[in-house]
Order: sequence, then C-alpha cells, then structure tokens
Amino acid sequence: MIRNLTIVLFVVATSCASAQSFHWDSEGSHELVRKNAIRFSKELSPGDRSLLLHAIAARLRPNLDIHSEKQLLDAAADTRIELVDLDKDGKLEVIAQSWADETCGATGNCLFWIFKKTDRGYKTILNGGAQVFTVEETSTNGFRDITLGLHDSATRSELHPYRFGDGRYRKRGCFDANWVKEIGGPTLKKPIITPCSK
Repeated sequence: MIRNLTIVLFVVATSCASAQSFHWDSEGSHELVRKNAIRFSKELSPGDRSLLLHAIAARLRPNLDIHSEKQLLDAAADTRIELVDLDKDGKLEVIAQSWADETCGATGNCLFWIFKKTDRGYKTILNGGAQVFTVEETSTNGFRDITLGLHDSATRSELHPYRFGDGRYRKRGCFDANWVKEIGGPTLKKPIITPCSK
C-alpha cells in the first residue's frame, strides 16, 4: 500500500513539475498565412524552391488523392512557409504548414513540418500537426525550442512542446491551455497551463 502511494505521489509530483517547467510564449504564437505560400515566396532561389517542393510533395503524397505529379507539386506550392535560422548557423530552416483540405482537420489543425537544407536536399526535422506554432526563446542542443498548438475550441488549445535531439525535433509532452477558469467565466488574457488529462 505504501509503495503504491509513493508511486502515485511521484506521478503527481512529476506532472506538477512538468507544468511548472513548461513555459510557452503565447504572445509569439502565430499561424502561417496564405501570402507566404511557396508559390508567392520571393525568399527562395529557383533551385531551393524546386528542392523544397519535392520534399513537401513526398510528405503530401500519402494524404492526397492526386493522380499526377503536376497536381501534387501544385498542391505543394500552396504550402505556407516561414524561414527562420533555428540553430544560428547562418542558414534558414523552413517552417511549413500544408493547407490542402485533406491534410487539415475541421478545426484548422493541419500537417506541419520543419525542413533543414542539406547537401541532398531538404530533410524533415519535425513532423507534426498544428494550427499555430511558437519559436521559443529557449534552445535545446543548439536548436530553438518549438511549441505546436492544436485548436480545440475558442478558449482551449492543446500544446505540444518539441525539443531537438539526435538530428530531429521530438515531442516532449502535452499541455492544455485554457483561457477560462470555469464554464461561463470571463476570458483570461493569459491561459492557464496544465498537463493534458488524456
């Protein structure tokens, strides 16, 4: 009985510590916009654009009912992007979010990736899903930490922190962000963050 109680207390303490150690820059959270789709981007060279389109097409192919390579590349060109130097090496990583209907849920959560350019093209270093994302001020193993936000309702989001290690970003937890304390209560300016219950 004492051993079981000790295990329960340890799990509860670990959950509380996780919630206290997770810091999310909610004000820096944003979504990618249509004007920043690959087809409109002026930041990519023609060669980089082609390499990126093929990398994204490979990620889209299993999710879309498309019958030609041209249609697939056209769908990839609608992918929204943002270029950020996540590891301060002077080279920009590509944060990308699909906007094809088949790759998004009813609440706007879509396939989401981060690509790093290599000698062989663009390598996927984060593979997830999100409505919004935050590039955090903190870093792990030289790469800025990332938080992906999944829209759940007008006052609630599910947050997934990602940390870099062994060549890619890995999910390191799940947290609920609630902008109301109780049903019918006022909307808060900053959300209450708690570990996910599921």
